Amino acid sequence: MSVEQPWVANARGDVTEDQIRDCAVLGSAAEFRVSLRLATASDFTTLVYYDSVSNINLRWLDDEHLSVDLGEVKWLTPQISQLGHVKISYTYNGAEPSLE
Repeated sequence: MSVEQPWVANARGDVTEDQIRDCAVLGSAAEFRVSLRLATASDFTTLVYYDSVSNINLRWLDDEHLSVDLGEVKWLTPQISQLGHVKISYTYNGAEPSLE
């Protein structure tokens, strides 16, 4: 799966990125997630887990608004819509958020 740009930062130094984590257990699927690290934080916070069949696009609209376009998804978890001063909006087609 390719990503238009795997990470983007705003002028404040907040960074969001599309992360893929391979699972160590044989037969387990990779874990796809979008994460955000605020400039004042040392670690990333996961915003949403997903499985997409198309490219995603991450884009800062300004220093306080992040746009996450997941494209066509097979499944996704509920999304975090605000982290600190950053408001996050999502667009996608396909599945509805699920905790399964």
